[in-house]
Amino acid sequence: MENLDFLNEQKNIEIISLKDMGETYLLNNTLYVPKGQLSKECEAIQKWINNGGIVQEQYGLEEAKEQKLLQINSAYEQATGELTKGVPNTEKQTWDKQENEARAYQKDNASPTPFLTNLASTRGIPLNLLVSKVIQKANAYTGAVGTLTGKRQRLEDLLEQASSSEEINAINWT
Repeated sequence: MENLDFLNEQKNIEIISLKDMGETYLLNNTLYVPKGQLSKECEAIQKWINNGGIVQEQYGLEEAKEQKLLQINSAYEQATGELTKGVPNTEKQTWDKQENEARAYQKDNASPTPFLTNLASTRGIPLNLLVSKVIQKANAYTGAVGTLTGKRQRLEDLLEQASSSEEINAINWT
């Protein structure tokens, strides 16, 4: 932080810009002033605010929204990742094929199921049991991802509607 002594020597503090940086103010884009201190700088800042001076937010509204959206999306990715924790990526890449074959088999048990047939044979379980398991897991996964996606989109909607930093800060994944 810059040294505040030079301001103490001045009789008048000219405030051109003031940015709220959380625990401090950034005065004229050059000097950090801790909030709440009993000092000439804080008195001048308070007087300036009382006289209609506008304190800029740490981030502009759009920047704050972008940062919050990154946080939301990161939390979403973490939550969806928990659903498939411990499953190798190559296996995940077969889920659509497994589900498509299982649903086709469920409609018509004469449908070709090369992947599921090999999988059931290798696991040593009947094909119809595997089909049932695949559909059950696909439905559970789709429901869970749907819930998480809905939550993410609801938070994004709230974020788009937010018109202040307080509203943006109130939007959280938890």
